[in-house]
Amino acid sequence: MYQDGFLLSQTFFGLWLLPLGYLVARSGLFPKALGVLLVIGCAGHLTDVLTRLAAPGIGEAVSPFAMVPAAVAEISFIVWLLVKGARHREPEAPAADTAAPAERPSVPEP
Repeated sequence: MYQDGFLLSQTFFGLWLLPLGYLVARSGLFPKALGVLLVIGCAGHLTDVLTRLAAPGIGEAVSPFAMVPAAVAEISFIVWLLVKGARHREPEAPAADTAAPAERPSVPEP
């Protein structure tokens, strides 16, 4: 039962890689390939869980092939964060307004 419970918890960890990979790919702060790898890692986790629960004999044979992309994706993401970090975006400048700025009324000094 413990092993089956561990496999079920692996499902949620694998599912977490799907939105993480999507956000990494869409953010522009990381390489898109890293996001794609994380989504493939999600598929690897889910494949591992489903094959081990449905057919344990086949699952043991499939597991190394299913988990390699997941391990590569997770380790690549960790190394990227440690070495490069996220890129810093420059704040977007507001659109140039053609009108002159309004003058502030002067406040008399006491």
